[in-house]
Amino acid sequence: MKIISKHKDFYDYIARNQTMSDQNYLWERTPKKVKVDFAIPRPVGIGESFSRLSNGHLTRETEAVVFIVWFCGRAIPVIKIEKLHCPDEYIYSLDEMPDKIQRDWEEARHGGLFNLNKEFVDVFDLNKTSWMSTNFKPIGLPGGAIPSKMDIVDMHRKIGSPIFCHAGISNCLLESNTSSYYHCREGLNVIVNPILSSINFHKAIDAFSAFNELERFWTNEMAPKDSRMDQPVPDKINAESHGFDQFSFRKEPTKQKPKK
Repeated sequence: MKIISKHKDFYDYIARNQTMSDQNYLWERTPKKVKVDFAIPRPVGIGESFSRLSNGHLTRETEAVVFIVWFCGRAIPVIKIEKLHCPDEYIYSLDEMPDKIQRDWEEARHGGLFNLNKEFVDVFDLNKTSWMSTNFKPIGLPGGAIPSKMDIVDMHRKIGSPIFCHAGISNCLLESNTSSYYHCREGLNVIVNPILSSINFHKAIDAFSAFNELERFWTNEMAPKDSRMDQPVPDKINAESHGFDQFSFRKEPTKQKPKK
């Protein structure tokens, strides 16, 4: 798969290797923000108690925001760790949470309806069961309406990309070498073709596996239905691929007709 992009990502070196990549397929990988109309879980943030800075503003010294990267038909949870006066970190395990905001996650899973710790762990657990059977609090439409849930592969096809994620979590997913931010009022916006190296996505999937999944997903699930690899092969093409032609099953006559 040939990738056209002005931004580099952690799996690109494999895409350039023509012995490992089918260059007949083209992916224009331009990061952009788009509005969607299907249900996605809202990002959830937890942190230390608020403290007051010298300028009078309230802040948290350590905060975590959990969001989802949809990658080739899978929901992969990511936790962004924000510490005062420190670069942002991205982790993929609850065990890696900073001690100051570590929780008893098993207890949180059985928490009450308005328990923020439960909301946090519910978003993180979205990768453990089938997408259509999961429950989550979705981002609402304008006016408070709840959008409909859609099959995850159909979500990919609708936005035309094998990768997308929540918008408003980190600007570095759109542009390289830019500052991060978290804005909880992004609404139903997602980032299509995000720059995964900016969130250390190799911690979740190594470069070789990531590219193999991307190429398979792009050439199969993302392909038009009449050209997808999982469609039945027509009988004529199937026979010819095994060396048969229109004469292979015809029986030659054994007797000649008498001459008149």
